[in-house]
Amino acid sequence: MDKKEIEQKISEGWILTRIIIEVAGKPKKHVEDTIKDYVSKIETEKAIILKKEINKAKKQKEEGIYATFAELEILFKNLNELVYFCFDYMPASVEVYSPSELVYKARDVSAFINDLQAK
Repeated sequence: MDKKEIEQKISEGWILTRIIIEVAGKPKKHVEDTIKDYVSKIETEKAIILKKEINKAKKQKEEGIYATFAELEILFKNLNELVYFCFDYMPASVEVYSPSELVYKARDVSAFINDLQAK
């Protein structure tokens, strides 16, 4: 997706984010396979992954533990999709790049919070 298409999506209400997903465990191969599988599963969501970078697992100070992370740039259709993604995938970090301001009607926020409480 080129820059113009991304800007068009944002003008339609989509949210551009930078997401970091972390995985830790052992053995090293399991950690690396797990992060790849996790990112593959994310790719099946309604969101659009624009960029992905999966790092190799590195040994931690704890005996035998390896950790890795994936850095993703993702477009979400709306705030609901972003929040539900966060509940489903528990990212280590979420940064909203664009839009710089999100404006919602009170009834939409009420419906969103009620849906969230139902979960």
